[in-house]
Amino acid sequence: MSLKQPGSDVRLVPTVRIPRPAWNNSRWPGSLVKKLEHTWWEPAVCSLIFFLIGFALLSYPGLQNDEALAASPLFRLADCMDHLNVFGHDVPTMLMAYLGGLKTWVYAIVFRIFAPSYVSIRMPVLLMGSATVWILFLFMEKIQCRTAAWIAALVLATDPMFVLTTTFDWGPVALQHLLTICGMFFLVRFQRLPGVRDLAFGFLCFGLGLWDKALFVWLFGGLLVAAMVVYSRAVVRAFSFKNLAIAALAFCLGAAPLIAFNVTTNFKTFHSTAGFTTKEIVPKIAVLLSTWDGSSLFGYLAAADTAANPKPAGNALERLSFTLHAFAGDRRRDGLWLASLFCLILLPLLWPTSAFRAGLFCVVAFCVGWLQMAVTHEAGAAAHHVVLLWPLPMILLGVVLAQSAQYWGRIGQLLMVSITTCVVASGLLVTNQYLYQMARNGSPGSWTDGIYSLAQGLAHAHASRIAVLDWGITTPLDVLDRGRLPLVWSYDMVAQGDTTLLADPQVLWLSHTDGNEQFPGTNVRFMAFANQKGYRKELVALYYDRNGRAVFQTFRVRPISPPV
Repeated sequence: MSLKQPGSDVRLVPTVRIPRPAWNNSRWPGSLVKKLEHTWWEPAVCSLIFFLIGFALLSYPGLQNDEALAASPLFRLADCMDHLNVFGHDVPTMLMAYLGGLKTWVYAIVFRIFAPSYVSIRMPVLLMGSATVWILFLFMEKIQCRTAAWIAALVLATDPMFVLTTTFDWGPVALQHLLTICGMFFLVRFQRLPGVRDLAFGFLCFGLGLWDKALFVWLFGGLLVAAMVVYSRAVVRAFSFKNLAIAALAFCLGAAPLIAFNVTTNFKTFHSTAGFTTKEIVPKIAVLLSTWDGSSLFGYLAAADTAANPKPAGNALERLSFTLHAFAGDRRRDGLWLASLFCLILLPLLWPTSAFRAGLFCVVAFCVGWLQMAVTHEAGAAAHHVVLLWPLPMILLGVVLAQSAQYWGRIGQLLMVSITTCVVASGLLVTNQYLYQMARNGSPGSWTDGIYSLAQGLAHAHASRIAVLDWGITTPLDVLDRGRLPLVWSYDMVAQGDTTLLADPQVLWLSHTDGNEQFPGTNVRFMAFANQKGYRKELVALYYDRNGRAVFQTFRVRPISPPV
């Protein structure tokens, strides 16, 4: 209807307030930007909690072989299994038959700016872990609600296994977690508002995860089976040959270096696996439980209280840790496993809500993923394998507890707050236990901080070659000394009966001290071999950790003087 003003041919149209159009969530990256504008501080808080915990632990263990592995090909190309020559530059693509060079590419950028050190090695993965917590928050908000997002993100940020394995990237696991949650996030966006870019980005992340580490197939297989079982209708609705082609192409693009490597090496990744067995399931169950309760790395990453030369607290952080330990006592197990079991019991009571389906998805994906590692021979028997299934337990807790609070009113809210608080508090106490033991007792084995004094000492050593007799030494030294040391891996020489290095008086021999060998009996076997060939040991130097314990030794071999 229009109004005509008297004495005028102009028609007056009533002013109508046109509502602002809703944001088109199918657009990328605008929808994500809007999401960050509205909730940026909440995931930022959770990410900051994780970052501060990891940063507090950053300096304690020494640089270990696995976390230095990705950086070493930048200084010694022989440390990678496959590479490409691009415009005259050698670009590592595969470090091992099952381990890709994606993280190596990250360090190639980092070392353009920062010198190699434990800080420049660990800070990138610490940031990856922070990003994982952030994306998990956004993912949970999409599938459930903001309350569920807070629960899952806080539990993940304070979980000792996630904090420790990510900060020191033992496995490695940091990129695996980040690419997993990013892939899930994009596919949830695709399911809500279909768009080829979200579908492509999701499967690109999964492909990159497989290239980063072929063991990603465990969790990826679990996610696929869970999607088919729990969300079969959504999968059928989304199925088309176009979508299938886009997903396959994106996945293959992400995994392209791994695929190319296998095509040219007769599928070496698959032949490198040792097969399958059911005989290792029982001990792997024990590893699963010890990872789930946070106790798996005591005695491995943090030395036990029986270690020699314990140190008093040396700074404000250590004094706070020691005080908290004195107040709370030894805390070696957190409440994640118990809370997960409780939520598993509650889950059937939430049928047929979306929380039930999301929780069931986590259960199926977790079980399928773990069963694959349980039957793989000589794999899945350590915390860095089990933790690849994270953050599925955190997602389960988030959806079940948040839905319980909506279902059962005040009782459900009290239950949600109590369980979340207990899990977070127990996780923080267990993490503090690790910090307390590392500050007091140091780190044993391949995590020893004696590697730093060794790197400094060898930089001034005069030797034609440095023959390394034990595992866990060569790779960290390559990174810390930028590949300038004349290191030679010589462990196999005893088995092969090779005396070439023994005959060179300029060779400097390097090993752990007795009792600290990574391959037990290494020193005894070498000296028996050297004595048999007519040589004796002449000690050159000992290298100590921060607790004053000798952990490395260098020596030369000299001919045994004939009897007079």
